[in-house]
Amino acid sequence: MDSGKDTQPKGDKEGRLDSLREQLYARGTKDPDLGFTDLEKTHRHTNSVVAPVWHQVRDQAMTHAERPLGGISQRQEYAAQSSLQPTMQKTRKRRRIRQILLAGGAIFFIVAAVLASTYLFFGKNSISGNNITLDARGPFAIGGGEKFDFTVSLTNQNAVAIDSATLIIEYPQGTQSATEKGKGASRERKTIDHIGPGEVLNIPLSAIMFGEENDEKEVRVTIEYRVQGSNATFYRDAPPLHFKISSSPVTMTVDAVNKITSGQDIDLAVTLQSNSPSPLQGLLLKAEYPTGFSFTSSDPKTVAGEDSWRIIELKPEEKKTIHIKGQMTGNNPEKKIFKFSSGVANEKDPYILSSIFTATTHEVGLEAAFVNLEMTVNGKGGDTVSLASREAALVEVTFRNTLPDTIHNAVIEVELSGNAIDKPTVSAGTGFYDSSKNVITWDSVASDGLKEIIPGGSETVTFSFTPTISSQNSRTPQVTAKVNVKGRRVSENNVPEGLTGTISRTVKVESDTALSSQVFHSTGPFANDGPLPPVAEEPTTYTVIMAYANGTNALSNTVVEAVLPPYVTWKNEIQTAAGTVTYNASTRMMTWKIGDIDAGKTVGAAYKVSILPSVSQAGSVPALILEQRARAQDRFTSTLVRTSTPDLTTQLSDESDETKQEGRVVNKGN
Repeated sequence: MDSGKDTQPKGDKEGRLDSLREQLYARGTKDPDLGFTDLEKTHRHTNSVVAPVWHQVRDQAMTHAERPLGGISQRQEYAAQSSLQPTMQKTRKRRRIRQILLAGGAIFFIVAAVLASTYLFFGKNSISGNNITLDARGPFAIGGGEKFDFTVSLTNQNAVAIDSATLIIEYPQGTQSATEKGKGASRERKTIDHIGPGEVLNIPLSAIMFGEENDEKEVRVTIEYRVQGSNATFYRDAPPLHFKISSSPVTMTVDAVNKITSGQDIDLAVTLQSNSPSPLQGLLLKAEYPTGFSFTSSDPKTVAGEDSWRIIELKPEEKKTIHIKGQMTGNNPEKKIFKFSSGVANEKDPYILSSIFTATTHEVGLEAAFVNLEMTVNGKGGDTVSLASREAALVEVTFRNTLPDTIHNAVIEVELSGNAIDKPTVSAGTGFYDSSKNVITWDSVASDGLKEIIPGGSETVTFSFTPTISSQNSRTPQVTAKVNVKGRRVSENNVPEGLTGTISRTVKVESDTALSSQVFHSTGPFANDGPLPPVAEEPTTYTVIMAYANGTNALSNTVVEAVLPPYVTWKNEIQTAAGTVTYNASTRMMTWKIGDIDAGKTVGAAYKVSILPSVSQAGSVPALILEQRARAQDRFTSTLVRTSTPDLTTQLSDESDETKQEGRVVNKGN
């Protein structure tokens, strides 16, 4: 029997073994972790290589009980294959992960290489504002009115050039050009054609700086540029260049009294002196007056209003003085402050300061007047009194001592001024009128009451005059009377002390107006009919022509009114050179509204009426228009000016026949 087993063909066993080996070799080439290589597959029949590998695989695939001593079964082969499958699956999974990581790394490397190449290729040609350095440098302090030299440094740290660049310099207010005298320089643009890569430009600039002493100023610098191929505009700012005005180019002083009484005149002298090494052009002086100050005049005259003066040129160390006169009024005690400023005028408004060189103030204290002065004109008080044309003015001046001390040797002076003084009409009473100076004087020699005026005592003086109107004063006639009182008292230290007091009044003359009217029949702008002289119970038409003549002052709201009698009819035919003429049938009032009339102007109007006389009016000259009254507002005196003319009748001035001229009503058939 044993021989039967031994006689089993070896070919079958070896065939199965070879088949298993081929499968293992095939898997081994796919999974290096099993230890097979192509070289090992090539030499698989070599016992030194195949046998150890086979035994290793076999040992891993078979349990101890299943390992035969002399061969391998089909079951053992299947078990070996099953035990290798989990290991082979893990191996494949790890291989796929490695492939994914390898592909991702390759993609990352390619992207990084592309980006790096792009930056290296294009980055050298880009322009960045951060690569442009802009800086302005100059002195930390400069005297006002002096030339301010500074430098703007510009560095292009880009790899390419910059074209179409513009430097913009903004100066503080009041800056003037260093090359054109008197010309303002608030903003300057300087073109820079080309700035090469790495190029550094140092641009010198200068301007004339002004300001008050210790004023902080700054200059701002900006570069404006464009990138080739783009319409966008880019900007780069430099840090502001700060500096201080170390000294003012002009000094200013004010010379005036420190104390004054209400109603007294005051003179102020404002002196400007150059502190600049070069001439100053176009200086402007501005004044701010306190409440209660009334400007009278100045030398030189103002260039605008009552508070602005221009100094065309002020040379180094040169002085210019402005004299200002006015009157102060206010309560006692009270402080009044005058403010004065000088500098460069604004380019857009030449009467406003754009930069102040220097400013100063002057304080004036109001004190109690040592006298109480009162002045009336025809019994009227107030600073301004209006008189009708050719009306005489009686002026009373009362001087009352308000001090606790006696006033000695008082003197009263009245200065007359204005364009309506009629010297022959001036009457000084107990005083003396100096016609060459237009001054009336009362002193203790002429008036005993002025020798001593005890506390609370008073003295009154009078004078008179009649304003006149002539061709020389045909506009706004007026007379001003200024009263100056002087006296002396003995102070507590027994030292004589001078005292002064002032009061002023103005007499304004109203415009001299005239209203006239006439009746016409055969002449005039309208055609008339009816019998002349008028016949009872028969209508006759007439033309009324009015004329209003204005005198020395402009008028406003001028109106002429008249009433028609009940037997007169309004024909509603009107012709006027100024204003409008209307008729109110219920009130029978004719109204001519002229409105504004300039001084010296005459205006006219005409209208047509009809009369139907009654037999009861036979033998009489009836009125066509009752009294005509005119009123107007005088713009100079701010008063209402009135004038009138009497009734108009049927009397005619344009007829040659005496009967027709007389205009008496006749009965029919006569």
